[in-house]
Amino acid sequence: MHRPMEQHAAEAVSTSVALGTTFIARCEQMDAEMAKVEELAEQVRQVKDSLGLLEASLIRPAIGVT
Repeated sequence: MHRPMEQHAAEAVSTSVALGTTFIARCEQMDAEMAKVEELAEQVRQVKDSLGLLEASLIRPAIGVT
């Protein structure tokens, strides 16, 4: 009577461990892929900052011209 319950519990644990391992591997893969997105986001921030500086330099002389 206890043997089938023990087998079922062991199978459930094994399945859970396998799924957990797969989940962790996928998370690590996604983390590695996100590094590329972070690099791109930094480049976008740099471009935005450069455009802000360019805009500010173009606006300042126009303010003095009246």
